[in-house]
Amino acid sequence: MRHDVEFAGAHAVPLRGWLYLPERARRPVPGVVMTHGFSCTRGMGLEGFARAFAAAGLGVLLYDHRNFGDSGGEPRGRINLFAQARDYRYALDRLADHARIDAGRLAVWGSSLSAAAALTVAAVDDRVKAVVANVPFAAHRDVDYADHALAGARFAEMRRALDRDTQGRPRPDTAADIDAPLAGPRPVVALDGPDDEAFMPAAEATAWFKQYADRPETGWTNRYTWCPAGMDRLFDPGAALPHLGDTPVLMTVALDDRIIAKDVTLAAYQRLRGPKPLELLDGDHFSTYDNAPAFTRTCTAMCDFLTETLR
Repeated sequence: MRHDVEFAGAHAVPLRGWLYLPERARRPVPGVVMTHGFSCTRGMGLEGFARAFAAAGLGVLLYDHRNFGDSGGEPRGRINLFAQARDYRYALDRLADHARIDAGRLAVWGSSLSAAAALTVAAVDDRVKAVVANVPFAAHRDVDYADHALAGARFAEMRRALDRDTQGRPRPDTAADIDAPLAGPRPVVALDGPDDEAFMPAAEATAWFKQYADRPETGWTNRYTWCPAGMDRLFDPGAALPHLGDTPVLMTVALDDRIIAKDVTLAAYQRLRGPKPLELLDGDHFSTYDNAPAFTRTCTAMCDFLTETLR
């Protein structure tokens, strides 16, 4: 049911992952593209979701971001949201081209930071018929989204950065390609005690990542660079939300989330215009991945949403 896959992302960077297909499907099935959040690899708590989606009759492409895990790209640990969002579109290409996938029924799944890319890609790519945004980075706190001129300008810039020409190559002249200094390398979490430079200093983050620090098969390392420095301010999923139109979005929000403020997420949720089921979960930012009660509830809701929306 699970197959190793490799495909070319933006600028031909090799992206590697797993393809899950239902075992007994007699006709092309809906497809879901999945990738993980900040610095994470596909082996960190996502396979349970992918297997459940496949068991529900969906094809799933779960892959590692460029510069992380088994995927190519240099320097290692470099996070660029524009590049990651472009790669979602190449993953959609790869999945849509598969003979057993119905290219007219595709969804994107993102968690935490990757949910920002998933929401934005869905706003610019008409192939996306549904979005799952798990504990998402869905907006910036300090942006006035009621300023439609500001939000519109931000979205227009992101759209230009994510559009591709007729050869399927990214535009070389967008904000995503600015040669700016790197921020880092810095630790993701404080594995060895308090660390002011850690991106996520919260105790629950340290505890969750620590379980993967000694598992070499996951390919996770406690280092990242944010590149280009300051580019994160230009990538604004909150500006993309009105442009999702009627695209259904399932959003899950952890009530004890200290990584992404739930008030910001819920305010973003209110600005969605299409069908928008909401799952409010007891637990912290990481509780949907490995905590059995939260995972079971979340995964069931996601399966029901995707099979209903993509039927």
